[in-house]
Amino acid sequence: MTDTLDIGFYLAPGAETKDTYTDKLLVDESNKRRHNSFVFNNFTFFDNKAYGLMNDGECLPLTDLNVLFLRKEDMDEDDFKDMKRLREYSDLPPMLNAPGIILKADKKYMEPFSEFTPETYFTTSVQEGIEKTNYFGKAILKPIQGRSGQGIELVDTKNLGQEELKELIEGMIAQYQEIVVQDYVPGVVRGDKRVFVLNGEPIGAFVRMPQDVSHKCNIGAGGSAHPSGITDLERKVVAATSPIVVADGGIITGYDFMYKEETGNEEVLTEINSTAVGGVSQINEFQEAGEMPLEEIIIDYVEELV
Repeated sequence: MTDTLDIGFYLAPGAETKDTYTDKLLVDESNKRRHNSFVFNNFTFFDNKAYGLMNDGECLPLTDLNVLFLRKEDMDEDDFKDMKRLREYSDLPPMLNAPGIILKADKKYMEPFSEFTPETYFTTSVQEGIEKTNYFGKAILKPIQGRSGQGIELVDTKNLGQEELKELIEGMIAQYQEIVVQDYVPGVVRGDKRVFVLNGEPIGAFVRMPQDVSHKCNIGAGGSAHPSGITDLERKVVAATSPIVVADGGIITGYDFMYKEETGNEEVLTEINSTAVGGVSQINEFQEAGEMPLEEIIIDYVEELV
């Protein structure tokens, strides 16, 4: 029998109470196994120690934990400063995921994996943004950091004048400082696939279909979930990239794929997510009888880890 563990969960406020959230499933599974689950939304630092700031005001020494899930969604500037602070401590428990990869959680993280991705450019220049968008003709513009489909724009230069394009890019750069200009992937009409990866191993997947004529497949942006298996190509891409991702501290990750064209089987990797990775409830929904729910697989991993 596994010893009782002290497991910390650094989450967005209320995330552990939302039925479809991966956070709730993980906390519930931890509690079901009679581990001690400590949920908090902020850190504090004093006396050369790092603490989780509990809702009742109690300061929980992170060194008292066996493992710490870092899963806070939509982290702000102060949260990222805390991630930097956590990196200064050598006596902390294993963290899923590590602060290092969370601090790298922007679209530029994909640059080393460009052989698998759509053609992509990063820019802080309005003029370069215009040039690259015109180069593609049809392009996706999005902030360097962002999630749940926020800030994503589909641009077709056949239907958008140059002055309008300039105004759009000026506004995006003013708001986000740096943006991504990416070749449009026609296969988006077939949805995108989230492959859930644990310590470099794919353990489940589902397809997200965009709503009506939208180009946004994210569930938070109105997309819908559908069952899917994991293809040989997806396994190959995960195997090729995961040594870097895991070394960076990406133990729980979400790989997003799209079909390259409206027909055919060629796929492209569009993103590797490492902060507050979701999709467990959707994958569980489509499992066959007898398959192990993903939260059980994850907590099994945690028990073996410590």
